[in-house]
Amino acid sequence: MIIIKNKTKDCFARIPNLLLHDSSLKWKDKGLLAYLLSKPEGWKFQINDVIKRSTDGKDSVYSSLKNLIKFGYCLRTDVRDAEGKINGVEYSVADSPIFIHEEYFMELDEKPYTEKPYTEKPTISKKESNKTDLLGLSINHNKVKAGAFPWANVMAIFKQYRPDKKFRQNAKGITERNMKSFWRRNKKDIYCFELLCKKLLESDFLMGAGDLSGHFPQQDPPWSWVFGKTTGGEWRTDKILDGDYSNEAMSFLKNASNLKEVIIIGKGKQVVDLNEKINEGKIRFEQMGKDDYTGLDKYYDNK
Repeated sequence: MIIIKNKTKDCFARIPNLLLHDSSLKWKDKGLLAYLLSKPEGWKFQINDVIKRSTDGKDSVYSSLKNLIKFGYCLRTDVRDAEGKINGVEYSVADSPIFIHEEYFMELDEKPYTEKPYTEKPTISKKESNKTDLLGLSINHNKVKAGAFPWANVMAIFKQYRPDKKFRQNAKGITERNMKSFWRRNKKDIYCFELLCKKLLESDFLMGAGDLSGHFPQQDPPWSWVFGKTTGGEWRTDKILDGDYSNEAMSFLKNASNLKEVIIIGKGKQVVDLNEKINEGKIRFEQMGKDDYTGLDKYYDNK
């Protein structure tokens, strides 16, 4: 049985961007979680009903539940009777991975839900009444008390993901103020700091690793740079979360040393990779001398 709590009353599902951007989840995991989060308060169902609503099959649904548990979006607990014997399983789900580091979330705004669960026996077959098929889920929100910035929690995340990058806390420092602004822009969800660290470490450009090593002048940047602004006034934290520094976005730098401005016969002035190859390893751009007017090398495009 699933029981959804603390949901909005409108007909739209509200899915946090941080959840959608979490690369640790598969798309099918995000889809299942989005489906559960979309349900109104008091909604109940058997897991077999969920299986029937897609073509994924039972194994795929259970696999997604397993991943949601692994990455902190779902918590599985045993249900015991008055004698202490296990007589079922319940699950709790949340729209951020609050169950992966429970020690981070001691100051929750909402107290645990204590009302007795729905106990009416559903009409199901004996096969459907398997204990592992009975779910009890409730939506939790990872909200910290208003006005209380979770310094200890953030420092724990920093230490976990970048243990060698020290942070000297200054209550009145500009970096600290920018951190609070980042927290507020992400609806005071502590997970935004964890996702930021993941995105930062995944960027070979920012960390000075792989084929992108040497392109960024301040590799493995300090926290003051991460939480600062660009010369154009954009928050670097937002650019990191949006993937502006990802390997895919910066892949053009891998061939930067081969880029050159030339004249392509019939196409005019262009910046091209002179080492680009086409069919069977043939060089795409074939040099044809110099352009008398611009002084640039002329090339013929064999593609």
